[in-house]
Amino acid sequence: PGVAWCVDRYPVEAGHVGRRLLVHAAAGLGFALAHSAITGLYFALFHLYPAGETLPGAIRRLALVFAGMNFLVYCGIAGAYHARRYFREVRHRELLAVELRASLAAARLAALRAQLNPHFLFNTLNATSTLALTGQREEVVLLMSRLSDLLRVSLDRQLPQEIPLERELAILTAYLEIQRIRFGSRLAVEVDVP
Repeated sequence: PGVAWCVDRYPVEAGHVGRRLLVHAAAGLGFALAHSAITGLYFALFHLYPAGETLPGAIRRLALVFAGMNFLVYCGIAGAYHARRYFREVRHRELLAVELRASLAAARLAALRAQLNPHFLFNTLNATSTLALTGQREEVVLLMSRLSDLLRVSLDRQLPQEIPLERELAILTAYLEIQRIRFGSRLAVEVDVP
């Protein structure tokens, strides 16, 4: 746990490599000495010393003999915690990137809706007023009905970016009916969907 705390508090990362390596070198030496002291206490508790050896002498001997190995153990543990930390950071960044891409796609869709809606709306309303002036009541009613359907869909904030093809075709049909009324025989559309 102490090594994990040290890695979390002083991770070796760009911009801090030199100082952080010194911190971990000092922590590794402290770990090696603490391990020797704990091992010496364990030996004292179970009377495992050679005859005539004292607790301070045993700790000193253990520190001299095993300090290098204990330092390498610290490095291994710290390396494993660093790897785990970096793996989590990479995963977190990947998740943020995915969320950012989704937000960007939604923003682009919203911007596209904002750009298309006014132009289409004004053209359709102008066509409606022209039809009303010429007395084409059925076309006016149909045009307003289809425009209402399209506005309902385009202003729906809950509409996902991807919808079933059947729903997309229904929206397209409403749009094409408006365009057929506006352009008459000049517009020919053929839809072939298996």
